[in-house]
Amino acid sequence: MKAVFIADAHLKNPSDKNYKIILDFLENLKDIDLLVILGDLFDFWNGCNKIAHEHHKPVLDKLLKIKNSGAKIIYLEGNHDFFMGRFFTEALDADVHSDSTEITLDGKRIFMAHGDMVNKKDYGYRILRGFLRSWFMRLVFYIVPSIAVWKIANVMSKGSRTYLVNGFEYEKIFTDYAAEKWKEGYDAVILGHCHNPKILKQDLDGRERFYINPGDWINHFTYVVYENREFKLNI
Repeated sequence: MKAVFIADAHLKNPSDKNYKIILDFLENLKDIDLLVILGDLFDFWNGCNKIAHEHHKPVLDKLLKIKNSGAKIIYLEGNHDFFMGRFFTEALDADVHSDSTEITLDGKRIFMAHGDMVNKKDYGYRILRGFLRSWFMRLVFYIVPSIAVWKIANVMSKGSRTYLVNGFEYEKIFTDYAAEKWKEGYDAVILGHCHNPKILKQDLDGRERFYINPGDWINHFTYVVYENREFKLNI
């Protein structure tokens, strides 16, 4: 079993440096059984936005090639990409999850989520998240012209990225959250969102436990590979 975990590319413009880098990465991603995308692959995505589909066709084509090679794709929606739409569920046959999910690899029970809901005290964000993912907003996204939604989303995403860089430096919240999940029986907790690449290994009740964050494709260009029963952080 070979699985690859990536997160937080925040792809925006095909001419951007990180866009070109991740296209090369996906093109050369071969001989894998599973690709897990832990959210915010795109700086903005909702399933019914035609501009987003056209804009990100180069990435979608690479993902389709990976699917056609026989790899399974799992997508954990982030705070920038949600309502992933029919391309992901039908063309890619991906398992799409709006919150969290778990898988088992070689007997290891693994909890996965984007990570934007880890900070339980961020009540303002939780309210905003619920509103943006509501059926009302789904209707708004469907009715309002795609170009208008695209422009508004680009303005909003700038503020979100600034907040993340300057105000989200609390990795301890993530590791404490992982410790809670370990007590629930999970062997590994894999999260994105905080953009800080890390593999933390602890021994609990005679069993190895892991907190893992694959990092991002903005500053670190890192990802995690699970192979031969081991997790490895790659650059």
